[in-house]
Amino acid sequence: MKQDEVMCLSCRAGLQRIELRSYACPPGDVRCPLCDALLETPDGSTAVAYRLAVAPERIIDR
Repeated sequence: MKQDEVMCLSCRAGLQRIELRSYACPPGDVRCPLCDALLETPDGSTAVAYRLAVAPERIIDR
């Protein structure tokens, strides 16, 4: 299992990305759960899931 934290480039939501190499899933687009922007297009060799970690209104501009 591999975990990363990423940000949606469209709505700036903070997401946790989890990749399971022991499972395969059908290839296809993975989209942001809030704004439906394309996050990635996995090839199906691993299972990829995203979970909302920080909503955009909680992200402070610096």
